[in-house]
Amino acid sequence: MTCLIIIEKSPVRPKLHKPEIVKVEKPTLNPSQTRKVLSHLTNEQERLFALLLAVTGMRFGEGLALRWMDFKPQTFELSINHTLYREKLKEPKTKGSKAKLRLAPQIVESLMAH
Repeated sequence: MTCLIIIEKSPVRPKLHKPEIVKVEKPTLNPSQTRKVLSHLTNEQERLFALLLAVTGMRFGEGLALRWMDFKPQTFELSINHTLYREKLKEPKTKGSKAKLRLAPQIVESLMAH
């Protein structure tokens, strides 16, 4: 004979069993540190890529997924439409990541020269 017991309330006390999540702020480089990193890059293509990441704040995968069709030199805009993940173009990580970025004239000139 089996007896069925219905528990009205969970015996787990949420405050005691809830793990603490410690949010750690990701480290960032200040402008002088960024200039120092850029000065050590000898390959012009790598330097331009690192500069683009530094000034726009885009993720590495988003930078790798950039295509020339995403760049509008007339309006100084760069659109982030994709990210590169496991060698495939995917939607950006968050909805906020899909954006149009306004570039400085010097960056546009560097991209045009590239």
